[in-house]
Amino acid sequence: MNIGSVPTVSSPFRKGHRLLVWRLRASGYALRPSSPHQQPILILIVAAFSSCLSPRTRQQLLRNTRSGRIGLLVPARSLLTDEGMRVARFELVRPLKHGHITADQLAESNWETVDPTEFRRLWQVEVDDAASNHKRERLHLATGLLLPVWDKLPSDYVRVSRISARDGRSLLGREVPLHCVPELCQALGLEDEHAFSAEQIVDAVLGTGRPMQIKSREALTLKRSLVNGAQRLELAGWSASRLDWYKTHGCFTEIIRYQTRLFVPTTSAVAVLARLVG
Repeated sequence: MNIGSVPTVSSPFRKGHRLLVWRLRASGYALRPSSPHQQPILILIVAAFSSCLSPRTRQQLLRNTRSGRIGLLVPARSLLTDEGMRVARFELVRPLKHGHITADQLAESNWETVDPTEFRRLWQVEVDDAASNHKRERLHLATGLLLPVWDKLPSDYVRVSRISARDGRSLLGREVPLHCVPELCQALGLEDEHAFSAEQIVDAVLGTGRPMQIKSREALTLKRSLVNGAQRLELAGWSASRLDWYKTHGCFTEIIRYQTRLFVPTTSAVAVLARLVG
């Protein structure tokens, strides 16, 4: 098994199963490529738009009132809890990605219905914006014979992707989130040679809520904590004898329930973390 990172845009590798930019036509929401020479970007093909026009259908055209983004809500297979309770679930298809959302999450979200004309316009705006802006991302992929080590791969993130190159080469494997790479290397007995930048660590912790180990003068753990209704970046594993050293490098403390806790300012987290690991 091989584990490594692939820059999906800066290298010739592209995701081969999502290549075309699709344009909504004015009649019937028919789909077609906007141009045979359109640059490939991560766009999903949305089917059955015409069925959304029927008032009896369960599909819905939605717009997020906070972000302004739009999405097509399609009924998906329900889930069962450990207690046998049915959890209603939907698939939310958007121009650049798709995902699943439960009925409870939908009720608490900012998604609201929008008329077809406005939906068509906003969809085209997102497609045009994506076509004119290149997106760079680094993808960590585990390839090779994975079945013997399948149980060591992240169980809460199962996504198989194929990365195709213009010269015909391709890679097929399981995506590994950045915060899971150190744990996976340790589980497989591999030497972790991945040096993540401070920006990558901060983005991963804030985005996923999963803690990450930091190589500093001490074995530190950066985690996301909810304090007074706000998300903060907290350091764990520090010693009291080095507390002043952390403060001089930009960290701050707060006594919560008679316990001193060490935090990294969210606004300057990248710079502070770079000083700590430097």
